[in-house]
Amino acid sequence: GRGLGDEEERGSMSGCTVTENEYTAFAGDTLRIEVTVLDEAGEPLELTGASLVYVLVDTSGTEVLRKTSDDEEITINDNMVIIAIEAGDTSALGGERIYHELQLTDAGGNVSTLVAGWVTFEATEIAS
Repeated sequence: GRGLGDEEERGSMSGCTVTENEYTAFAGDTLRIEVTVLDEAGEPLELTGASLVYVLVDTSGTEVLRKTSDDEEITINDNMVIIAIEAGDTSALGGERIYHELQLTDAGGNVSTLVAGWVTFEATEIAS
């Protein structure tokens, strides 16, 4: 199956909500999500001064993970957004289908949802 880190293959986003991305990852794995942010013309979007928030929310609506650029948990490299998920961040999520979302607030205060969809975390037999 596709791992969450494979998102970079389809990661070119235009500032509009992407609602049909669904991924499978293994609970307790270290994951790296890379999203290339482009404007409506397909050009790299300037991210200087932007802030980003990435969340995982379970089916009951409970937030189970939050990463932010303000806390330096999301890296911005030119127009590439990199979210590092540590093994312990997902180790308890085996067998769960989790909603994930990445939101950008640009330097002017404009808010865009870059990624929205579902991740299914497969259980593993080896504890991380």
